[in-house]
Amino acid sequence: MSARALLDDAERHDHYRARCFQSEANSAARKGQLYEPSFVAADVAAFMSEYAEATPLLQDARILVLHPSADSGFPHTRPGNLICMPAGACRKTLECRETLLHEAIHLHQRAHLNAWIEHCREQGWEPISSEQIPPHLLKNIRINPDTISLPFWAWKGTHVPLPLFSGDKLSAVDIRWLNLSTGELSGPPTSFTVKYGAPSQPEHPFEILAVNYASAGYRSSADIFNAFQ
Repeated sequence: MSARALLDDAERHDHYRARCFQSEANSAARKGQLYEPSFVAADVAAFMSEYAEATPLLQDARILVLHPSADSGFPHTRPGNLICMPAGACRKTLECRETLLHEAIHLHQRAHLNAWIEHCREQGWEPISSEQIPPHLLKNIRINPDTISLPFWAWKGTHVPLPLFSGDKLSAVDIRWLNLSTGELSGPPTSFTVKYGAPSQPEHPFEILAVNYASAGYRSSADIFNAFQ
């Protein structure tokens, strides 16, 4: 299948792009972007291919290079074992390797969803329904293709991190914590900070753990399942 056909097939499964354009805030944040396949320099393509071949988590992945503006240059995953790397994120650097590993962990989450749900529950998280999020907040939440299947989780049954737009760019987001008991928004609860510190992507347990496990160099399914023990 061509890169365009793979993206079209992914859309039939997750409706990610449709959901974005049905949301005023998400559509505005993606205005002018091209979500289309692109080209990458041959040496960078070879660099990514060699790393993928040497990394068990990436062996079955399909790496697509998109236009630099796609999703503001944020790498992400889609159904069909796709890793979407906007061209601007493709570099012959250690950072690119860790980015690919981070996205490979998201693919692992897709493939072993029930195991990841249980792992997150053991850490103190519980998935919740979007119906528990007030409508005025729900319409202002950034949609993340890596977490679209289970976007909302409560920490210790009460506090829900929400990536709320603070401007009209995809990167203009503040993570605010909704207290399900009071309806108030605040910073992270102390119990979260004690466990995780100040993670770079605190919006969702899948993102927190993908960052942690990629930085730890987990390159195989066995590495991840060992961490679940």
